[in-house]
Amino acid sequence: MSVSSMTGFARTEGAVVFEKKRCDWFFEVKSVNGKSLDIKTKLPSRLEGLSMFIKNKAAEYFSRGSVSVYLEVELDGENKVKINEELLEQLAEKAVAVYAKYPEQMKKPSPGEILAIRGVVETAENKLSEEEEILLIEDIKKGFEFVCEKLLLDRR
Repeated sequence: MSVSSMTGFARTEGAVVFEKKRCDWFFEVKSVNGKSLDIKTKLPSRLEGLSMFIKNKAAEYFSRGSVSVYLEVELDGENKVKINEELLEQLAEKAVAVYAKYPEQMKKPSPGEILAIRGVVETAENKLSEEEEILLIEDIKKGFEFVCEKLLLDRR
């Protein structure tokens, strides 16, 4: 039996490349002394379902310590912003015309106010399909096993 500390740190990262998207992820896991095994997770909301897998898998590697698991996932081009140029131009022209007609009653229109009008700025979410989500989760699970092995080595 080898001597093992309860204090350690490990990090690993990975990426899954799909047809027109790339999804990068990384784990950071740290552990400190603790009488029993206490596992805390901080995961992206869309992957909260992995919490139980992470806790069960970590329990296979560690029997004591306070273990903090942090996962970050970034989908390349997650939100794309599109500006409706035609609508923006029409609104800007109208706003300037109204201001020119009533300068004492109005303040100058600001670009922020015009951009805030519904329909001028649109966001399109770049989401994963169900199949892509499954592949991403499989890759993340493998990555978590790898980071547990790294933490186990660091604790030794």
